[in-house]
Amino acid sequence: MPTININKKAFENLVGKKLSLEELKDRISYMGVSVEGINENEITLEVNPDRPDLLSIQGLARAFSSFIGLKKCFRKYEIKKSNEKVIIESSVKNVRPFTACAIVKNLKFNDEKIKEIIDIQEKLHITFGRNRKKVAIGIYPFEKIKTPITFFAEDPKKVKFRPLEFPKEITGLQILS
Repeated sequence: MPTININKKAFENLVGKKLSLEELKDRISYMGVSVEGINENEITLEVNPDRPDLLSIQGLARAFSSFIGLKKCFRKYEIKKSNEKVIIESSVKNVRPFTACAIVKNLKFNDEKIKEIIDIQEKLHITFGRNRKKVAIGIYPFEKIKTPITFFAEDPKKVKFRPLEFPKEITGLQILS
């Protein structure tokens, strides 16, 4: 099962309440999450694979604040149909029979936020994605992309790229192993 480490103060800020170590340990365990370690600075949790929403501090805080009755769990986001086009070539069907895309706007990123996104992306790749064999997630700066976007399958040995925050170029086969 995946493990996450979260900053206790950052978690309390997101929840909107200061919590004792005992209260945190007790209530989090009722959510089906195993507390592996806890102190004044950090909480280490083991998250069940069926709860990907708890793999990030934001998701955990959202669920926790709802669980203890502080906030409503679901927020409404404005969703609009886009005129941008995505083309999925038939070569992709055997590798990824389903594809979903979204353009998310007005987010403020800094190095810490990008690292958080990469961390949850990797945890999802490992758990739900079964090491990217079933699911793979890509996050791209939309302003640097030209549409239409075309997805096509390629021999993983022939594909080379440098992942975000990675020091060197690797092959598709290396990323899948």
